[in-house]
Amino acid sequence: MAFFLDDASAGLTADTVAGSGTNIYGFDTRTNSLTDLTSASHAEVLGIVNEASEDGFYLYFVANGVLTSTPNSLGQTAAPGNCEKPSGGTCNLYVWHEGTISFIHTVGAGTIYTRQWDPGDHGHNAATLTPDGRHLAFFANQSSRSGYPVHSELFEYDGESGQVVDLCQTCSQSEFFQWAQEAFFEGTINALHYARGISDDGSRIFFDSFSELVPRDTNGEGYGTADVYEFERDGAGSCHQSPGCLYLISSGRGASDSYFTDAGANGDDAFFTTGDRLVGSDQDDYTDLYDARVDGGFPEPPPPAPCEGESCRGEGSHAPPASAAGTAAFQGPGNPTAKSCKKGFVLKHGKCVKKNSKKKSSKKHHHNHRAANNHRRAGR
Repeated sequence: MAFFLDDASAGLTADTVAGSGTNIYGFDTRTNSLTDLTSASHAEVLGIVNEASEDGFYLYFVANGVLTSTPNSLGQTAAPGNCEKPSGGTCNLYVWHEGTISFIHTVGAGTIYTRQWDPGDHGHNAATLTPDGRHLAFFANQSSRSGYPVHSELFEYDGESGQVVDLCQTCSQSEFFQWAQEAFFEGTINALHYARGISDDGSRIFFDSFSELVPRDTNGEGYGTADVYEFERDGAGSCHQSPGCLYLISSGRGASDSYFTDAGANGDDAFFTTGDRLVGSDQDDYTDLYDARVDGGFPEPPPPAPCEGESCRGEGSHAPPASAAGTAAFQGPGNPTAKSCKKGFVLKHGKCVKKNSKKKSSKKHHHNHRAANNHRRAGR
């Protein structure tokens, strides 16, 4: 089954009532037939909640019109709505299931933000559902945080039993993360991806809140820092009270906002982003993606073992670096140059004296040479 919206003026089917405003149509691909699912005098459909279930059997939507007179499990009935876009008044939350429309709850305008209302929405919503459409978690009331739409009072609808349960009346200033926005993730997550804010069995619900919903949350006073919460139904995990238990997932103490991103099918893994340092290996203040995992995630590295014996002694001293040769650093005039004498003179004892005749010089040289030789022999 394929679903879409169109105004009654288009006259797409014979049962569409003229002047009924926007209607939801279903096209059955097996029979090639088109049906007006909200045929009424005043349908005034405002939008589809998220998308249809994977099998096409469940479709949630909001409308101003009264499309059924049957009350919900709380005894409430639909009333003519006056929801404006994007805020003001109240309207009705419905589910279409295999040809039948059921009233779920009255909601304040702005609580069930759909992509039909504002395709450029901030990426958060007031409702989340399981892929099979059998469980819907939603906030019934709308409020504002400095002009920013947030929600309060958490409910869950069971599509099989038709039961509507008020889970958390004190869950205020809260919202569901709905689809990725490129400004947050630089396009790494597809903008058409709907985050899983509820486990497949409906027992675990994840959302963000700007309020301090538990005593351990100390950074949310006055609509302060956002934190990630989990509501666990009675009998799920460690919760043993009706209708369930509220847990803080993020630290609740840091200066950085924490935003839920996605969860595993059974809810054992809840992913969120924050700039807070929640583990020892996080050594910066950049925004990181964390996994809050049942029974723990990555173990912290063990502390260094204490020293024993020789290992407690510090590192020994090193030999000083070799110095340069002294002559390399010497500064001075350098070695003296040899003195020369004019022609006819020779250098003797540092002085230039007149050279002797050749004959006398030869004799004297011969005598000195012998005397030297006699001395060397005597020396042995």
